[in-house]
Amino acid sequence: MFNFTLNLVAVLRVFRAILIFLQQVYPPLLVSLVLFPILLSYLINADLADSRNILIQLVWLPFFTLSYLLFQKKWIYRLAACFYFITGSLEIIHWSLLKGPISVLSLIALVNTNPSESSESLEILLVKEPYGLLALLPFIALFVYNLWKIQTPKKENISKLALLMVALISLAFIGENWYKNRLIRKGIPPVVSTLASFLTEMKTYEEAMQSTAARKVNISFDLSLNQQTVVLIIGESCNRNHMSLYAYHRNTNPLLTQRQDLLCFSNVVSGYSNTISSVLAMLSNSNVENPIPVNESVDLIDIFHSAGYETYWISNQSPIGVWDNIITKFANKSDHKIFVNNTTNNSLDANNNASYDERLFLPFQEALKADYDKKLIILHLMGNHVSYKKRYPSTFNLFNAATEKEEIIAHYDNSILYNDFVLDSLLRSLEKNEQNPSFALYLGDHGENVYDEGKNMGHDYSGKLPKANVEIPFILWFSPSFKSKNEALHSWLETRTNVAYVSDDLFHSIQSLSGIKSELYEAERSLFDSLYQAKPRILEDGYDYDAEY
Repeated sequence: MFNFTLNLVAVLRVFRAILIFLQQVYPPLLVSLVLFPILLSYLINADLADSRNILIQLVWLPFFTLSYLLFQKKWIYRLAACFYFITGSLEIIHWSLLKGPISVLSLIALVNTNPSESSESLEILLVKEPYGLLALLPFIALFVYNLWKIQTPKKENISKLALLMVALISLAFIGENWYKNRLIRKGIPPVVSTLASFLTEMKTYEEAMQSTAARKVNISFDLSLNQQTVVLIIGESCNRNHMSLYAYHRNTNPLLTQRQDLLCFSNVVSGYSNTISSVLAMLSNSNVENPIPVNESVDLIDIFHSAGYETYWISNQSPIGVWDNIITKFANKSDHKIFVNNTTNNSLDANNNASYDERLFLPFQEALKADYDKKLIILHLMGNHVSYKKRYPSTFNLFNAATEKEEIIAHYDNSILYNDFVLDSLLRSLEKNEQNPSFALYLGDHGENVYDEGKNMGHDYSGKLPKANVEIPFILWFSPSFKSKNEALHSWLETRTNVAYVSDDLFHSIQSLSGIKSELYEAERSLFDSLYQAKPRILEDGYDYDAEY
């Protein structure tokens, strides 16, 4: 007990010394104003809060305080207080009402909404969160106190060592982010970064969101199919070898494994190792052997629109950014476009920000309830995209490890575990919507190499494609009413779950299963057609997937 007390005293003394040291450059009152919104974000939703923001704020704050110390002008201190009050208030309002960080997408939604709609939305939020803005009151009081009591040390009491160390750390941080061309995106205070990104991304967003009419395609279909719901769930970076549903050693699919209504195909690969190529090929008549430009290809939205289906695109991916603009333009053909990911500024930022796939639940349920007899609903998940630990809430942090490599694998497996919950929840929503016969198909856009082959992580590669990059889950679900109408097909498919298949022929398979046949339909490419012929699986790397490596 005596030793514990001595150790505690020693720790407190060190802590006090650090505080005294930091106070040479970081006035406590001003620091409190800066950190208040960040601490509030952790109280509201620790999963979405970003600890990096603390470092960023402490790196930039000295530029204000050092200027004040140099010139001894009170207006410099007050200017700093006003700046952090304005930016902090924006963050507090956003976190309090929308439960997430301010982002380019939330700003775009604001400027694209007329005043009447904005007022209605605010009223709804205030009714839902009546005490949400109370956090502004202590923040306002803290701001006023900062203006009244300017708390900075005098020049003669300043430690030159403290000034030098803080200046060097700040310059090193800023220089490193500038050198790596990410200063605006990751090296400045979040509100400023968001506003800067907003100015550059607004034009890109407007271009991406321009409506594109679906093409009219000649089709034939079973006239008895007057009611049907088709659901296509596109995963992200999902390696089936990390799913216990496919015999992985960790129990990453506790919910899906219990289901008795799934057909799990175990020999399906993606033709590509990137989202743009794989998604566009899956949904159109383009494929690895015969790539067709997006503006010349025919896709499933064209097909189903021509068949009288109401079409939905519901996505948790960012609608703007280098990885998403083309897919967003593609998605704009849908009758209903819903993008729920408003926590990121663009697809680059999506790597390091959390937007959980459960955000898709409500719009999906609303689409199911919509009064249309025939519907195509495409869901695009964030899935298992890097950074893996940002893909699931802390309640799904089940698997842990000791080493850095094992920890990354554990994060990925936790994301698979959460994906299990997401898929099961989506299927449960479909089960409650039995008025329409329906089927759902889930597949990954591509796989992910999580140290499965070599020392690599991700889905980049050189030379031959690692099999982990393309080995994807392919899971089919029939509603009871759909199954009863297609009992023979279901029984036949149960015997074919190990048939070799490439997902770039999904365009034909979905038509076959839906009972829709377009003029571009090729029976030998449909996994669900008796005329299907497994083709040599030459993927984007030019090598045969089935050949020995």
